Amino acid sequence: MIIERTFYAIQCDSCKIKAKNYEGRVFWQDKSRSREEAIESEWHEEKDKHYCPECYSFDGETEAPMMGNAVPQELIKRSIGISRCITEAVKNRLPTWIIRMYVEESERISKEFNRYYR
Repeated sequence: MIIERTFYAIQCDSCKIKAKNYEGRVFWQDKSRSREEAIESEWHEEKDKHYCPECYSFDGETEAPMMGNAVPQELIKRSIGISRCITEAVKNRLPTWIIRMYVEESERISKEFNRYYR
């Protein structure tokens, strides 16, 4: 028997990642539970929009949330890693196809960065 069910998840309106609880669970059977789990995982909700901890911070003076262009740490790590790979590949005179592969990945990462700096 095939049973169809609807599940809900909270997705960051900035970087598009989905909220996970402490067990790594993403989907929930109702909207309110998915919202509760996101808030318990330090997500912020503002006018029916949701932001992960990487994409908002609080202003130290007013305690008001500041949403927007925070670049996720994972993207920064990928950017640094691919830059190192390109440097090492050129330095060690690896085949052109390997360098080209690294450069293409670097271009994909750059496009992701551009989403945060429009």
